[in-house]
Amino acid sequence: MQRGSRTLFNDIFIESPSVIADGSGRNSELHERRNECMIDRYWFIGHSTGWSYPVVLKAVATEFFLTERRVYDVLQNDREMLLNVRAIKPSREQLEKKWPHLNWSTPARENYL
Repeated sequence: MQRGSRTLFNDIFIESPSVIADGSGRNSELHERRNECMIDRYWFIGHSTGWSYPVVLKAVATEFFLTERRVYDVLQNDREMLLNVRAIKPSREQLEKKWPHLNWSTPARENYL
């Protein structure tokens, strides 16, 4: 049986729901990938737009459905990764290849004011 079939499929589409807790929490690998993507996005927006720090922070928080405080905490905790991105200075094309699911055109500032 595939993971999630009892709770995400059967409970919705089949008969009576039964809640089964498997005790699993966050997937740390996915969490780290999310943070890496967020740092790349933070660098791209800040580098390509020239916006102020609060506007860049708000843009990233909005795009990742997080609070600005949480984005700040990730940036602080993964400072080495952020410094590495700054040293590499990835191009838009490199970021598009690395994260193809994101739109790498410059975002509209008025969306974050």
